[in-house]
Amino acid sequence: MMFQGEEIDIAVRAWTHGYDLYTPHNSVAFHFYHRKSKPPMFWENSNQHKGEGMKSAYRVQKLISIGTPKQGQSVDMTDSDMYGLGTKRKADDFYDIFGIDRTEHKITKKLCDWSTSGRMHRQLTPFIRSNGKGIDYDRVLQSLGKEKLH
Repeated sequence: MMFQGEEIDIAVRAWTHGYDLYTPHNSVAFHFYHRKSKPPMFWENSNQHKGEGMKSAYRVQKLISIGTPKQGQSVDMTDSDMYGLGTKRKADDFYDIFGIDRTEHKITKKLCDWSTSGRMHRQLTPFIRSNGKGIDYDRVLQSLGKEKLH
């Protein structure tokens, strides 16, 4: 049970399984929290699931190699081979391209602004594959001075 962190969990796992990540120049999906008629929210049932959020966060940290759970903290890794990282691309390359410094535990790009302002779109568009199907992330990494993905 997790509310914050599922985006990077899904993104890193999709990336390592070979999915291209891209954002359009305009935002097409968003959370609409401030509305007159609100549906029940995820966190309204948190009393029924005490501690589950942290357990989920520790599992995700370990699955996507983004952090280390607290020393002595047990992490349920059931089915991690099914839900873990893929083998098509390295998680390190994802973190390099999208500006996530795992050593210093900080974001080196303002990711929300980078994607919603259209800058991400403008910066990645020149790397569209010649067949028009997705971003050539090998070329993106080369432009960053990194080795190819494979």
